[in-house]
Amino acid sequence: MRLASLGAIAALCFPLAATARSPEFSLLGMPFYSIGYIEVMAQLVALLAFLYAAKRHKKREGWPFLRAVLLSTLKVVLVWELVWNAENLVTSLWVAALCKFQGGLRVYQTAEVEGYLGRYEIHDWREYGFRYVERLERRPYKEPTYTRLSITGNVKRTVRIEQPVSRYEVVQIAGAKSGYRTRRWGTVVRDRQTGEVLGELRHYVVKPGIFDSMILSILPGASSPWDACDTRPGPELNAQGLRRSYGYGDVIKAVLKPVHQGVVANENRGDL
Repeated sequence: MRLASLGAIAALCFPLAATARSPEFSLLGMPFYSIGYIEVMAQLVALLAFLYAAKRHKKREGWPFLRAVLLSTLKVVLVWELVWNAENLVTSLWVAALCKFQGGLRVYQTAEVEGYLGRYEIHDWREYGFRYVERLERRPYKEPTYTRLSITGNVKRTVRIEQPVSRYEVVQIAGAKSGYRTRRWGTVVRDRQTGEVLGELRHYVVKPGIFDSMILSILPGASSPWDACDTRPGPELNAQGLRRSYGYGDVIKAVLKPVHQGVVANENRGDL
């Protein structure tokens, strides 16, 4: 009976680490951040607490023994989780609010255009329906220059221009600080004349917490930050087992529509 009781307690206590081997998992429907070292070490803590409780209550038999050992072990593990995961819990609540109110793909207005000012090539966008893509090129120790990319027939043309004619531009946001250990990345489509934002794609990169950072600093290999708010609606993984993340092309397609319909826009090309 006692052996069966110990087996039941082990089955309840030790799967704790299985829920957090990656930087993100779901807890009661909310994305929760954890590198996983806390949960892995929780197994050792649970084992030690389990052995100590079993020795302490060894005079009991049956259900009283099972209940005493189970409650003692769970109390220790619960205190461990609350103490070390407090920072991760606050971070997760903060990121959940960011994703709900600011993150992901957001479209405020759409516009019909022949092209736009950005940093990208013309081939895929020509198939989508744009006639040209303009881009700003910066080189060390040289003045910035503008070029316009287009395709005539099957020939790509690159022409240097004095000033772009595109009203709308696509701008990358790289690493803007957005809270505790959190930085914002993404793509913004905006009106060059008014500065108005027509749409944006925001995702957030969260660095490991203090405790996880301490563990990572003494272990080989690179850390794995949490990349949040960039997953498409629906299943998290595609048929190839990869995360279904947004790409910069999604926000451009959602906001800027080609004027010319001579080339059929293919909405299903995926991330450009």
